[in-house]
Amino acid sequence: MLIPYPGSGVWDWVHKNGRMIGDWKTGSALRLDGSPVFETKNYTKEQRIELFKKANVKIHNYPALFHKERGFIENAFGTILNIIKYDGKNIFSHLFFFVKTP
Repeated sequence: MLIPYPGSGVWDWVHKNGRMIGDWKTGSALRLDGSPVFETKNYTKEQRIELFKKANVKIHNYPALFHKERGFIENAFGTILNIIKYDGKNIFSHLFFFVKTP
């Protein structure tokens, strides 16, 4: 998730076009809890989370879907559910990704 930092162009854009809904100070570049710190009239918090998950499933970036406070099994199961939800028609490409990854 994108984190706008004070003094940046993104910070200015968010304050002009949206609103902060979280604390940028507690964020990290990887936002491992999957929560956005801002929303806009075009994309709510929930829509941003959905788009984040969908994009990371499509590019096989599964670690981005892991929640830092969940265990491996729960994260793996959640990732499988996300694959089915967001790219179920290409399930075999996801399976082959795991098979060919060393």
